Amino acid sequence: MNILSKHNDLVALILLYALLAKDFSVFKYVSFFKYFLKEKDGWKSGIVSANYYWSTGYSQTDLLSRMLLNLLIKSYEEVDDMAHEYVFERELNKSNNIENSILKLDEIFSKEDLRKRHPNVSDATIDRTLKRLKDEDKIRPLGKGRSSKWQRIVSGNRKYGMEQLSLFND
Repeated sequence: MNILSKHNDLVALILLYALLAKDFSVFKYVSFFKYFLKEKDGWKSGIVSANYYWSTGYSQTDLLSRMLLNLLIKSYEEVDDMAHEYVFERELNKSNNIENSILKLDEIFSKEDLRKRHPNVSDATIDRTLKRLKDEDKIRPLGKGRSSKWQRIVSGNRKYGMEQLSLFND
């Protein structure tokens, strides 16, 4: 009996994916096949090894099990990184983040440009930041309504960092 033959390996792979996706929710966020295709050659040699040991009467699937375990570990690590990025972005001061983006955008920009860069930020926060920057004379509106554009008045690509303070009003 050749359980992993050339003709049913694709069906076995789909079945394996279905079983893993059922019990491991990590594959809702990360592609199973992204990691599987990186290990495809090793998987094939593991299948050849498993077929050989099956035919001799000793079922040895350690290599395949180890590969699946490594695939799961890498998938969970990627989801963990995504979760850390999400938490980091959620806890940032969103208004300062939008202001930094405005300083890096072109001189003339729209609210839609800001929405694309910050999809997790509400329109109210964007409006509040634009109003604050307008009051600080850093930007000015170029029209009214939804399609209005904004113009940056201060110099762009400004980096926030440390500034040298003068103790003597030079």
